[in-house]
Amino acid sequence: MRLLLKHVDKDYYGVTEYIQPIAKQALKFEQFVYTVCEILNVYNQYNPHIVNDIVKALKMAEYRIDDNNMGMLKEYRVLTKLMEEFYWQVVEDESFEKKARETDNAMRDPYKRLGQYRGLLLEEIISAAVCERFRGHKFCKGCIVYVDGIMVKLGYGWCNSEHKQTIDIAGWADCEKYGEFYECKVSPKRFLIENYKYFMQLKQMLDAKGAEKYILALASADSRNNLLSQKRALEKEDSECDIDFTLIGREDIFRILNYNIPNSDIIA
Repeated sequence: MRLLLKHVDKDYYGVTEYIQPIAKQALKFEQFVYTVCEILNVYNQYNPHIVNDIVKALKMAEYRIDDNNMGMLKEYRVLTKLMEEFYWQVVEDESFEKKARETDNAMRDPYKRLGQYRGLLLEEIISAAVCERFRGHKFCKGCIVYVDGIMVKLGYGWCNSEHKQTIDIAGWADCEKYGEFYECKVSPKRFLIENYKYFMQLKQMLDAKGAEKYILALASADSRNNLLSQKRALEKEDSECDIDFTLIGREDIFRILNYNIPNSDIIA
């Protein structure tokens, strides 16, 4: 089986400058990941005071850290500064808005801009947790998956007039025939029937080619229980939705770092 990954999603301004440093810093401690996910999940609507509100919330979360663990406390304050700068840039800085609009004109709206960049932050945390083990293999974000030259693509809506054909994060090791595929949603409610059926299509195509070792996962900044509730709601809504896939809540994200490619000779 030959699997290809082709990047097609938009490359938004600010990911390298403001988002990836947060992802790297957050993955230093499990508690940091959890706190960032709480912020993403709770502060989900723009308001003129959102940056101050987030700074206060991050300060309150600092009390979870043992006063005697000065190293962790120092790292947390670095994370706090990165988060404050990120949110200020996204919702307040006019030059950031202008550059973001060069990729997507909808980014002129602070509500849409905040929503988009919250999603990008979650994706980059998951990506940073996954990408190192796929060094020397195939790894891509915002990509189309091709299985033996055939695109994984789902038609839906009236007369299949709409299409779902990308996945947020994917890694594939050819020799080991092992892969990881992640759809990332800050809120589980954003995981819809078409996302579920895309998973079904991808699973069907992988299984048909004899793939046995892969992870198909929905990752969210919300709790695993809320992901499960959404999965069950979709299965109740549409009886065709009936497959198993991995649910990764905010309490599980840090453990993605410990996943391994089976029988791999490449060390991350």
